[in-house]
Amino acid sequence: MYDTKPEDLKRVLRTHKILADTSFLLQKGFASFIDQYREILSSNPILVPKRVLEELIILRQKRRELVSRINDTLELLNRNQSLIDIRGEPSDSHCTVDQVLSRVVEQHIGRVNLLILTNDRALANWLYGKKRSPCFRTNSSLLVAFFPRGATSPKIWRDTQDAFAFQSRDPGDGWCVAPFALPKDLAPDLETPLVCKIRLSPGDFVQTRDGTRVQLAAELASGGEGTVFQTNQTGLVCKIYHEQKLTVGKKNKVELMTTRRIPDSTICWPTEPVYDAGGVFRGFLMPEARGEPLARGLFIPKAWLQKHPSWTRRESVRLALTILKKIKNIHTINVLLGDINPFNILVVDPDTVYFVDCDSYQVEGFPCPVGSINFVAPEIQGKDFRQFLRTLEHELFAVATLLFMIMVPGKSPYSHQGGTDGADNIRKMHFPYPFKTRRAENIAMGPWRFCWSHLSPKLKEAFYRSFHKDYRNCPRVTVDEWIRLFEQYKKILDNPQNVFKGPRPQLKRFDLDILPQNYYYTEKNGTIVPKPLPPDGKTDLILQREFMLSAVLGHSPSTKKQPAQTIASRPRTPSQFPTASQVPKKIRHPRTSPSVQKQKQGGWGYTIGGGIVGAIVGSFGGPVGMLVGGIIGAVIGRSIDQDN
Repeated sequence: MYDTKPEDLKRVLRTHKILADTSFLLQKGFASFIDQYREILSSNPILVPKRVLEELIILRQKRRELVSRINDTLELLNRNQSLIDIRGEPSDSHCTVDQVLSRVVEQHIGRVNLLILTNDRALANWLYGKKRSPCFRTNSSLLVAFFPRGATSPKIWRDTQDAFAFQSRDPGDGWCVAPFALPKDLAPDLETPLVCKIRLSPGDFVQTRDGTRVQLAAELASGGEGTVFQTNQTGLVCKIYHEQKLTVGKKNKVELMTTRRIPDSTICWPTEPVYDAGGVFRGFLMPEARGEPLARGLFIPKAWLQKHPSWTRRESVRLALTILKKIKNIHTINVLLGDINPFNILVVDPDTVYFVDCDSYQVEGFPCPVGSINFVAPEIQGKDFRQFLRTLEHELFAVATLLFMIMVPGKSPYSHQGGTDGADNIRKMHFPYPFKTRRAENIAMGPWRFCWSHLSPKLKEAFYRSFHKDYRNCPRVTVDEWIRLFEQYKKILDNPQNVFKGPRPQLKRFDLDILPQNYYYTEKNGTIVPKPLPPDGKTDLILQREFMLSAVLGHSPSTKKQPAQTIASRPRTPSQFPTASQVPKKIRHPRTSPSVQKQKQGGWGYTIGGGIVGAIVGSFGGPVGMLVGGIIGAVIGRSIDQDN
């Protein structure tokens, strides 16, 4: 803070519009302040929002220990009406005092000098962040004054580069938040335990830094770190850490995070640390979240479509953009999510997404201590996340993985036939999907290859740069690049001339289904040309399953001939199903190749192969269909084994 001299404060009071919040009016030194600067305030009165008076009355009803002080403050305001200018708008009653102050600051910051009187340090940080933000390019002065403990005259909080390290960046969707300092070294005392003697449960009280009591209500969820409770505070829930998980590091991190006010309430950022009756840090308040986790929603497409039957790839692209823009805003304040986890992203609709478990984010020297294997970059697989600070490049790998699993629902980019565990697949960077001249290499069986084929060429290239071993150690695709590519893809899908929905045979470029089954365009020398459609109208996925089934059963079932059709190019005449050797490599399964068939004859090859193919075919009927299909396929295969 400045060592504010009386003459300096007098000059500021004369030249700045003065705005006061509740915390300042309740300070014991407020009466002395009024008397000391009465002459100046008579010509430049203090603006007090009407919402502040409403908050004082509410506090008088809730906080018995503040009744006397609030009554004195209200009487003081009444006696000095000539020094106080009370203003308000009808909509203010639906806002918090901080929101009202923010609106007033935004309205006047470019026109007049402003002095905000508040003892709320988090609000002061936020206001200085607004002034330093590119959103408000102005030469007007913005200062924040407060009462030090026991003082009768305010001091001015200093806006320093160290405390409010803001880099000149695009603030995203209206975010004007002072960024945290860029991390250099791990913070001290991360694992030093905090000792608490009070066990908290529903019905108990905790309190915030200013003494506000918060009652814990019903338990909402519990995890490895703590338990989330409903509270008596509208729209807020409280996370209480388990006693054995309390550390000095968690306390310092949460207290640091709460120095910033995040304007997006769908990012469940800590708003206030809470303490038990003994004054020991126990957790924090945060906005309440809604929605279904990605991991239990879109990543299980069959169940998701039952709840959201109208969901298409267009909605998936909108969802990806919503998530990307939130991540971009978080990055602008020098914070990394670290553990990008589909359980921590809750989806209400394509445009409404909640981020939870924000206390695990990497902020300054406080690392993200956890990580989900499928989202951890190859270079940091197997490391102890508590012992180092991640970089933006590590984060970009996780972002790319999340986007891939949205567009190829729930399937990891490194999942493939013949792969081992997830961590090993990522280290090897074996990305099995085809691109330009590169063929597919053991893509997992199912509709995933068709999900991939219906992406735009530029998106495929971006995923290839993110995951293929040829690009190991190369800079990864940035969040801004992803936003641009998905915006372009969205424009394609918004054009009805470019899309169709479902497996109906149409010569269109992109299938809107989230699990498309066929594709009718291919690339030759960089040009997209149409593929002829099969006259029977069967999709590529249906043909693939029939190829596999015919190869495993050892014969080629015939189909009823149909007249040849001319669609966009020369007609494709119907024929017998091809033998295994005629199956194109891009859809051939290892168990259908002639060499594998020859090795399996006389043993259990057909039994195993029949069971697997039966399960694959039956999987489209759900778990029961998979089980029945597997049994029938194994029985048929075994009979062939015995015949051989």
